Amino acid sequence: MDIFVDSNVVIGYYFDYIDHWGPDAIKVFNSNKQIHSGKTVQAECFGLDGHTGRCNTIKNEILRNFSDAIRILIKTKSTDELVCTAFDEKWKTKEIIEDIYLLCKQDLKQFIEEIRNIRRKFETDCNRKCEKLLDGNTIIFHNRSEAYAHLYSLLMTEIGDVDDIEVILDAHHVVSMGTKILFISGDYKDIVPNIPFITHITAIEQIMPLGSFSDN
Repeated sequence: MDIFVDSNVVIGYYFDYIDHWGPDAIKVFNSNKQIHSGKTVQAECFGLDGHTGRCNTIKNEILRNFSDAIRILIKTKSTDELVCTAFDEKWKTKEIIEDIYLLCKQDLKQFIEEIRNIRRKFETDCNRKCEKLLDGNTIIFHNRSEAYAHLYSLLMTEIGDVDDIEVILDAHHVVSMGTKILFISGDYKDIVPNIPFITHITAIEQIMPLGSFSDN
């Protein structure tokens, strides 16, 4: 059985060592199963041009975190102040900054060098993963012209986020076109709590929360 993923799975894989869902998303992409999604997820994660979307926004935020960290160290010469700032301002890189702190302590030169190395690796990894996810093979992003208006109206009664509804309809469409899928979702607000409802009214037979996925 193939796999259909929502944006939480894609973003978790893209930012695997920073995102909460990273380890679970890695399991999905290492499962050796064909992965599907819809243009709704592609547009949300990468934009229709492949260079915008949430992945690009998050990547730029993280790169700024690294740049700000170096700036703070050069200005204050205090690794303690950097760690406090990272946690106080809820940087996405706060745990990475903390790990470097435990390694380098007060060695400013080593601290700055570690941040620069991690920043370079992070940017390289992002570029590589973007190419992989958009290569047309790693994920098959399906076009859907059918609106499924009746299903849309039914889904609206339980699911408040219209983007989530579009993703569900994309998965329904893939099944309707003849592909059996396991829909894996990291959306614990709208999709996971409504699994019985969604599988009852759509062609989707199986939906699994991302945190429960295992390829064993």
